[in-house]
Amino acid sequence: MSELQRLRDEARKAHRAAGNKVSRLRTQKGVEVSGTSYEMRRDPDKIKRYNKRQLESYISDLKGFTHRSNNFVAGSGGTPLPATLWRQYVEKERKFNATGQSKFDKVADIFLPDLNKTIGQRSAELTPRIRGADGEIANRPYSRIEKRSTSIASVEALKISIKSMERRTAKDYNSIQIGMGRIRANQMLDKIGDKELTERVNSLTDKQFDLLWNYSQFPKELLPKYLQAQVESKQMKRDDIIDAMTAEGNRETANELITWAQELPTRQSTALRKTPRKQGR
Repeated sequence: MSELQRLRDEARKAHRAAGNKVSRLRTQKGVEVSGTSYEMRRDPDKIKRYNKRQLESYISDLKGFTHRSNNFVAGSGGTPLPATLWRQYVEKERKFNATGQSKFDKVADIFLPDLNKTIGQRSAELTPRIRGADGEIANRPYSRIEKRSTSIASVEALKISIKSMERRTAKDYNSIQIGMGRIRANQMLDKIGDKELTERVNSLTDKQFDLLWNYSQFPKELLPKYLQAQVESKQMKRDDIIDAMTAEGNRETANELITWAQELPTRQSTALRKTPRKQGR
């Protein structure tokens, strides 16, 4: 058998192996690589016309595709996402969630005076649906994330998610989020025109502000007055916020929560828990 014929036989064998892998990915993992940049197969009729260099190149491409290290997970609609990239994302997501859980455990037993329960108890009561609509803990920088690969539309989208997780797991992430929260709080208080509350909020340490802004109902108490100020300044139309305006904000409660935050972390709940704490997602 000539060298050229041997290479053609090897190319046909590698072509069949690639086809088998395409089928397995489709049936076992819901991944569709056909027609994508990961599809290495070419028209098999070309094999008999290829020269030695072309055959060697084609065989190399096919073996690279079928190698066990080259695997995929299903993205949205079966989009192939390289498993190595997906693992990178998952590892960063786990690190982020572990950091968030650790921080949450440190505040879970702190008592919320206006609700007569601890932060942990309040968080456990809230479903994701409620949490998305309730300003009470919606600001939390470490809300748990559990992304599914099937929610990702493309490799580029996966890379963006990885970059996002890199920012969230950076050492300065928490301080940056607290700084952004302070800016937001000052914007709301400035619009409301309450200088006393502004001064009191700005006197808080980062730890105290974090608890006030991200774990208490303080933002919720400010919201109605803030929205009313938006309407009065014609920056928002009343029809756009009529539902939100039905919520009752209470300046006295907001003021009491600032005092509560100033006294933390010394005042905490001593209630015992019979079940593990679960951070709100």
